[in-house]
Amino acid sequence: MTLEERGSGSTEQDQTTHGGIKKPTRRCFIPLWFYPLATSISIPFACIVSYLIYLNSVEDKSSSWTDDFPFISDTGIYPPASCWFTLLFFFVGFFSFSSALVRYMQLKTECRGRRCVTILNIITFIAGCTSSVGVIIVAAFQYDRSLVIHLVGAGLAFGVACIFFILQTVMKISMSKEKRQRFVNGF
Repeated sequence: MTLEERGSGSTEQDQTTHGGIKKPTRRCFIPLWFYPLATSISIPFACIVSYLIYLNSVEDKSSSWTDDFPFISDTGIYPPASCWFTLLFFFVGFFSFSSALVRYMQLKTECRGRRCVTILNIITFIAGCTSSVGVIIVAAFQYDRSLVIHLVGAGLAFGVACIFFILQTVMKISMSKEKRQRFVNGF
């Protein structure tokens, strides 16, 4: 295969037939399974790294230790841990948005013509986006400086994420009743 054939994205092997019309398949640079995996890994990674940097700064006496084990938001107060907290949780927000988008696109393609599932898919995507914005708000606004905004972001991140997962479960159950493809149900 020549370089021109590889770069075009539409070789004879890549053609799929839809009602007698050949359409090229779309290729992604990053595989779609990467986004949910990155979300699942980035959340504990961001928490652990934030705690480790916070504990290191406590040893250096650049921040103070409370009597109790600190909340994760406590790690976002003092530099340098606050910088890392913000950066890492921006990545968590990005990966969770990407996962919601990938899932929305999968179900949009799979559920054409079924109005109920399509509307539920749109609502679920909006919930996933709102949850991602909540994570970014938590990362951007420190709770000691703007507590209300930080708590609103936490409510969006955790509360709306619960709604997102409940709606995903409802759609999975309705899809499995219709005996749809396994890869969509197993996402």
